[in-house]
Amino acid sequence: MYYYIMYLCGRLRRRFIHQIPENKSHYKISRNAFIVDGATANTIIALVSGVYLSGFLECIGVSPTLNGIISALSALVSISQPLGAIYAQNHPKRKPFVCAGALIHRLIFTSLFFVPCFIGNKAVTVAAVTLLLCIAHFIAAFISPAASNWIISLTPQKIRGKYFSTREMYTLATLSA
Repeated sequence: MYYYIMYLCGRLRRRFIHQIPENKSHYKISRNAFIVDGATANTIIALVSGVYLSGFLECIGVSPTLNGIISALSALVSISQPLGAIYAQNHPKRKPFVCAGALIHRLIFTSLFFVPCFIGNKAVTVAAVTLLLCIAHFIAAFISPAASNWIISLTPQKIRGKYFSTREMYTLATLSA
């Protein structure tokens, strides 16, 4: 039993921790996973920005002035993008860094909608939503350069145009549905 568990842990480590795929099928699987990632990431970003965010903030009782300020905070915390590029450049493995960051910021964005259910005080709810929104946007901007470099390294020069157009097609189809 012990050897079987260690075998499974080794397979999981090799699959999810190692950064460089081993053959062409692994590259294709990684590129297809990035297509799914792009579609889901843009859907989540659409739900936590713009009109949806303004409507959510209005629903929890935020004034229009504060609503505008909170909506603009995502642009302010995007200052973490150059810091993320510097960190990723010196980080030996991009895959765990990007995957962990993507998981964390998407979980934070998802939990954002449940905050009003658990906190009764309006001021505390607004503060918690604002804080979670800032943290999630900070993490998203922080991992963005590493994710871009990673997908470029997975896509050979001769298929980049076709791959990125396919990725955008699926992303736009998901957003419009």
